Amino acid sequence: FDGVVEDISEIKNAKFRLEEANKKITSINKSLEKKIQEALGKHETQNALLIQKSKLESLGELSAGIAHEINQPLGVMALTFENLKMKINSQSLTPEYLDTKFQSIEENIRRIREIIDHIRTFSRDQESYVLNKVNVNKVVRKALSMIGAQYNNHNINIRLDLKEDIGFTVGSNLKLEQVILNLLANSKYALDEKGTFKGETEFKKEILI
Repeated sequence: FDGVVEDISEIKNAKFRLEEANKKITSINKSLEKKIQEALGKHETQNALLIQKSKLESLGELSAGIAHEINQPLGVMALTFENLKMKINSQSLTPEYLDTKFQSIEENIRRIREIIDHIRTFSRDQESYVLNKVNVNKVVRKALSMIGAQYNNHNINIRLDLKEDIGFTVGSNLKLEQVILNLLANSKYALDEKGTFKGETEFKKEILI
């Protein structure tokens, strides 16, 4: 043989078309990846906004109970000041009595400050948080401190049966408190609805934790 000749133009054309198709697929993949990332970003933002909205709604519903929780120590302090004025006017004020009353005032100021600080922390946007040791019973009691008065106004008795030796878990105190408040809100709505249907006198509204 002088030589063998093979026409490979079709193979070259096919290879070229394959490379072009691969470039298009790569470009489409990059575009899809970008769109997916954008969609995930929007979803995370919307989810964060929904969580924050839920927290603010909870605070709105709890406002009456929070006002009551703050009014209690304010009322005690007002009464304490009245007693002090009476003692001063009657000239029967003793250092021991004064010290006792000052301790009472300081304790009630501390209580008000704790409530306000807790509300600020609870309402703040918690986009990023560090995992902490969580005492579940403590979180339950903090949640109840914000809603106890409001539930009493609805004639709902909240009964606690907490085991104190359960240890701890790991997570976010505030996020767990939000879950508990949402569960309690659902329970309150259910009890109110059932109470309306059965009649307040016949139905005892109680939540057991």
